[in-house]
Amino acid sequence: QKYKIASSTSGSTHTHTLKFLNFGFGKQGDYKCKVVYSDAITLPDMTTELILSSVSFDPVSPFFVHNGFVQFTCIYHGEADPSFVKWFKGSKDSGNAITDGNKYEILTSNFDTKSSKKTSSIQFKNVEVMDSGDYICEWQNNQHTRMATMTVQVRTLRVDPATSFITIDGSIVISCNYEGVDAP
Repeated sequence: QKYKIASSTSGSTHTHTLKFLNFGFGKQGDYKCKVVYSDAITLPDMTTELILSSVSFDPVSPFFVHNGFVQFTCIYHGEADPSFVKWFKGSKDSGNAITDGNKYEILTSNFDTKSSKKTSSIQFKNVEVMDSGDYICEWQNNQHTRMATMTVQVRTLRVDPATSFITIDGSIVISCNYEGVDAP
């Protein structure tokens, strides 16, 4: 079974529902709802365009950074080639836009028509704890906008040089300092 059709009435409102089961590529396009009264009066058709596309991350969110290296890829999957991708940190305010430069390197692939995919990877340069936060990847084309959010948490573990000394019980204490956005 590919779809289910259901009807319901509440007062004078009649609702007809088309539910796709396992909606996938090849099923997108224009769908029309046509209403014909019993006396043969026809209302104008209502048309809905269904577009299949998705955005995901590799690796998945949240992304925990322990070794000072941050790189992740935003993957667009859809039939239409997105004209561009934008990256943001925190929110989509224009002041939060991320560009290729001193702090980040952004590489975006060409649209692969065979797999219907396009990727954009962001690599951080000189990772710091203050780089923790939400990173938004937004794909746009002339039909729609799709976005996804990646949460990055940067954590560092620092072991200060230890001084060796002789204690009465032979023990030694070494402390480590944790730096990050949440407690370990």
